[in-house]
Amino acid sequence: SPSSTTTYTVTGTLSGCTSTASTQIMVYPSYNFTQNAQVCNGSIYTWNGNNYTSSGTYTLNLQTVNGCDSILNLQLAVNPKPVITINASDTLVIIGNTTTLTVSGDATSFEWIPATGLSCNNCADPTATPDSTTNYCVIGSNTSGCSDTACIVITVDNDCGELFIPLAFSPNGDNHNDTWKVQGRCVKTFELMIYDRWGEKIFESTDQNQLWDGYFNGKSLDTDVYVYILNI
Repeated sequence: SPSSTTTYTVTGTLSGCTSTASTQIMVYPSYNFTQNAQVCNGSIYTWNGNNYTSSGTYTLNLQTVNGCDSILNLQLAVNPKPVITINASDTLVIIGNTTTLTVSGDATSFEWIPATGLSCNNCADPTATPDSTTNYCVIGSNTSGCSDTACIVITVDNDCGELFIPLAFSPNGDNHNDTWKVQGRCVKTFELMIYDRWGEKIFESTDQNQLWDGYFNGKSLDTDVYVYILNI
C-alpha cells in the first residue's frame, strides 16, 4: 500500500543462482478539500455549474480521470446587504445656495457619484452646492463588502430675479405691512444692521428670513426715519 508511485524489486536465489523481477505500483491522487466563499444576499454564487443563494456546506462527489474517488466541499456564507435611503434638507435650491444630503441605513462607508458640488464624497451627510440640477447617488457598503445604492435629484433654480428693499412699513398690528424684510433670491451671505437717528443699533441679523417688527428691547418704536447698513 504505497503512498506514492513505487517500483518494487524482488530477487530470488536457488542453488547459488539469482533472478530479479520488478513491478511498478502507480498511485494516483484523490482530492478532499473545502472551498470557502462569500456572497451578498440576493446574489447567486455559481460553483461547478450549480447556482447557490443560501448559506451552507455543499458537497460534490466525483472521480478523477484515473478512477479515484474525490470529495469537494463548498462552505458558502451569505452576507446581508445594507439598506439605505437619502433625504435632503431641500430638493429645490436657488443657484449658489446649499442643501444637506443625509444617508439613513446600516451602511458603514459611502461613495457619492458625482462628487461635483459636494463638501465630501465619502461621508454620510455632505453639503451640496450644485451649479445645475443634479442626480446625486450614493453607494453605501457594510463591513462584509455588500452594498446598496440610493439616488436623489436636487433641482437648481438659476433665476435670481431682483433685490428689493422696502422704503417704509407700518407695524401697527393690522396684519398688513407689519414687518420689514429684504427680499431677493440667490443671497449667499447676509448682514443687516438698523440704527435710529442717534446712531443706536436697534436691530441686526445675518438671516435674510428674519423679519423686523419695529420693536427694540420689547417696545414698539416711534414713527421715524431709520438707517440701515446692508452687506449682501
